[in-house]
Amino acid sequence: MSAVDVSDDPLLGFRFIVTITGISGNILGFQSVTGLSMECGVLDWIECTDPVTGIKLPKEVSYGDVTLARGVSKNRYIVDWWEMVVKDSKEGSYGSFRKDVSITVYPKGYTSGSTGSRVIKVLNAWPSKLNYSDLEATSSDVFVESLVLSNEGIQTGP
Repeated sequence: MSAVDVSDDPLLGFRFIVTITGISGNILGFQSVTGLSMECGVLDWIECTDPVTGIKLPKEVSYGDVTLARGVSKNRYIVDWWEMVVKDSKEGSYGSFRKDVSITVYPKGYTSGSTGSRVIKVLNAWPSKLNYSDLEATSSDVFVESLVLSNEGIQTGP
């Protein structure tokens, strides 16, 4: 019996890191990343020569808001980024807070230098919402902060 080639096995969704351009120590740990989606609108086009069948044409592409969630720690990079957006929006300067975010998903058994990872880039992202989990005196759950990122595009690479 021949050996099974596992190089094309699906990537596991729990082996990932997040990198945010312009944030010191930019390789960051998050509990979850959600909302990675792209959608192309559809235009139904019917011509008078064939009013029965028609055709479908692509319209604008939209990108979903991406949510990053992590346990709250003494590191303030999430809050600092949020405060940059608030400050710049009050001053009317829109741009210095936009950052590219890369999510690298690693294959099973990944070691430095091996191949097979997938990089998803969230382009010109900026925090549009900062949310904290509920506090409950009788709970032992981790206190979680979630950052919702609006963005101007999502690219997937090898």
